[in-house]
Amino acid sequence: VQEAKKVGIENPEMVIQQFQGRTPTSSADIAQFETAVNVSAGNLEIKTLKEINNIVANAETSNMSPAELAQELDGIVLGSVNALKKIDTVSGQNLNFALSKVANREFLSYSNKHAKLEQEKLALQAIENAETRIQLLEQGANTLVNVNLFDENLKSELAAFKNDLMANKVSPSKIATLTLNAKDRIHTARIRA
Repeated sequence: VQEAKKVGIENPEMVIQQFQGRTPTSSADIAQFETAVNVSAGNLEIKTLKEINNIVANAETSNMSPAELAQELDGIVLGSVNALKKIDTVSGQNLNFALSKVANREFLSYSNKHAKLEQEKLALQAIENAETRIQLLEQGANTLVNVNLFDENLKSELAAFKNDLMANKVSPSKIATLTLNAKDRIHTARIRA
């Protein structure tokens, strides 16, 4: 039995092909086949984990969408699992559990990073839009408008200004700084008018 296991370790592909289409019957054959399947499953798992890492690295450099990454990860996992299930169903299922756990963890990590980057882009865009809005309010401050009407308008404009920034998850300290800056610039423009 030990010698049979040794053969299963040294040349798993040959052993698996040898038993293709027939069930091992002797204890030595069973030990040889099971050992070959276990070694093949381990090799396949290592190969697939490397592929998963490569796919995730490629996704990060190419800014792949999470949906595309999920599709690629599913394809890699299913391909490896189905290949092993043809040889041994139980080993295939065990490989599915192991690889799915890793693929799901990588997907969630990537999705979270991707969402954070997209949110940061939205926040930067909101800050850029805030500058444009301040400039428009400065221009509007130059018109001859009743002081009370101007103050009322400014109050509602600044509230909308803050709401837009908050909706795009700009940091509270940045919102406060931008709002104070906007008030100062608009009042200065009003005084100059």
